[in-house]
Amino acid sequence: TSLPSPSFGVAPLACVALGDMLTIGKLVLAALLASQACAVVPVSSASVAPAPLLLQKELSVHAVAAGRRAGADHLAMAVADPVKAEEHLASLVTAAVAAGTGLSPTELAIITDIVELLKNTTLPAIEVNHAEDAKEVASRFSAIGAHSVKVDNADAKATQLQGQVAEQWETHNECRENQAGLERSNQTICGDFAEWLESMTPSCTPPEQRSALDVREFLRDGMKWFNDTLQDLSRKEQACGDASVAVESKRKDCGEKQVRFEGSMCSYCSMAMAFSNSYDDWSDAVDEYLTTRSSVNASVIARKASYTAVHKAMCYLDTLHVGNQSLRANSLQACREMQLDTVFLNIELPDPASRLNFSHTVCLDSPPDDTFRAREYKTLSPLTLPGMSCAEQPSAPTPGASLEPTPTPEPRPATEPTTPASQTTTPAPKTGGAIQYGDMVFLQNHWMDNSWLSGSRGSGDGVVTGNHLDGGSEQTKNKATYQWQVRSNAGDGSHGPRGSADPKATQCVQYGDIVFLQNRWMDNRWLSGSRGSGDGVGTWNHLDGGYEENNVKTTYQWQFRADASDGSRGSADVEATPAPRPEPTPAPTPEPTPEPTPAPTSEPTPASGAIQYGDMVFLQNNW
Repeated sequence: TSLPSPSFGVAPLACVALGDMLTIGKLVLAALLASQACAVVPVSSASVAPAPLLLQKELSVHAVAAGRRAGADHLAMAVADPVKAEEHLASLVTAAVAAGTGLSPTELAIITDIVELLKNTTLPAIEVNHAEDAKEVASRFSAIGAHSVKVDNADAKATQLQGQVAEQWETHNECRENQAGLERSNQTICGDFAEWLESMTPSCTPPEQRSALDVREFLRDGMKWFNDTLQDLSRKEQACGDASVAVESKRKDCGEKQVRFEGSMCSYCSMAMAFSNSYDDWSDAVDEYLTTRSSVNASVIARKASYTAVHKAMCYLDTLHVGNQSLRANSLQACREMQLDTVFLNIELPDPASRLNFSHTVCLDSPPDDTFRAREYKTLSPLTLPGMSCAEQPSAPTPGASLEPTPTPEPRPATEPTTPASQTTTPAPKTGGAIQYGDMVFLQNHWMDNSWLSGSRGSGDGVVTGNHLDGGSEQTKNKATYQWQVRSNAGDGSHGPRGSADPKATQCVQYGDIVFLQNRWMDNRWLSGSRGSGDGVGTWNHLDGGYEENNVKTTYQWQFRADASDGSRGSADVEATPAPRPEPTPAPTPEPTPEPTPAPTSEPTPASGAIQYGDMVFLQNNW
């Protein structure tokens, strides 16, 4: 059965099975947009009964209504590609104007719906998407600038540290070269002294004639030889001692310079890593921006095309309402040639700055790697240098420089302090009672008589045990080197009464307390232990604002204990039976082996209470 073709002025309506109104509607829209005829779909006579003429006419009316409903279903398809929709409308309107027949009310209604939807949906979407893309581009470009600032800052800091490393390397290298010269000189002088001692023999022999005159002459010659030899001995011994002191002092000096050099190297390596990470972040930001810029640029082109297509579609719709054929043709031509100003849809897409220079490479090795030592200290062999390490964890670093022990004459304070201790008020001596925070104390060693701990020696960092009561300079001039202030904190660095009051002043120092011990000879000198390989001790400036203050603070902390316990830092203190005091003996060489302490007669109990003047204590380092 075939239906009469409705007068749409374009292609005839297809013929389908009765009742399939939705399919009919879709075919109506397809006919309007594609301007193509649809082949008649054959229908089996067994499945569909012939429709009466009235039903066929009724079907024609319903088909028009269904076509409009189906057209609404396809509006979204048109909006999804406004340019394609505009091309279809242009083709449809062009055909209608050329035929001079116009469009039916149904056709006009469908086209109007499509144009209105484009105008009310596509145009607002263009504005929204334009604003979002502009915001995204600005955000990505701003991120490049932010990361660029971080790269510049890291580069500036790394460059500054790089300069410090170079300067301190030169200083340390020069110091070690001087040390090597002093080592050679010391070996020569002391070696000659040892050979002289081995070869020393009297130059005179007893006379064969033992008259008084001959014996007197022999003794006179002998006394001259002994006097001359004694002077030579004193001179050579003094020269060897001075050379040994010079070597030890230079070792300590170079050790501090090595600490500063390797500390700067560690800081530089850390900053170089920060620079590398910042550079990677900047590079990623540039790549992300370039990807976004390419995508946005394509979107801008598409939005301009869509914006133009919508306005042309509106123009084509207006053309259908123009009064006569000639004017409609002119209007149609104007629509085709329409040029719109789409500059407002442009988005600024600036070029990113050129690639920054990767000026600091990540350190492939650092203290104490063998590769690092071989590279940095290759000119310093045969010197044996202590190994340092960049701390990755608080317990990891090896603080300070290792100072190789060399027996030397007892050092003296090299320079007078800015404010000599003698100019400050000497605290009144205490004969009993508990030690309080802020007290000035003497620390006497229990191995032998007349041996007290003395600090700030030599260049200010030396620590020895000396005889404070020597009746000479140690008892008078250098008395303050033997005095130590017990503090709960480091204070401000000033010694004696000029220093800041201890926050726990007047409180008793208890067994188990962790304290700072500040030397009274000069400002900014605290007792520090566990240095170098773990056995070094010295007096350094804890408040240096750098390595000593930030990296090795706990080397300056000491725990008062009644017993050595198990050696664990912070373990509970116990009251132990004091060891018997051995008889005084001369300073032993080599290292003395103290007499064994008898076992406690009872189980040790936790120490409690304040430390009393005269108590025998252990000082355990907190590093």
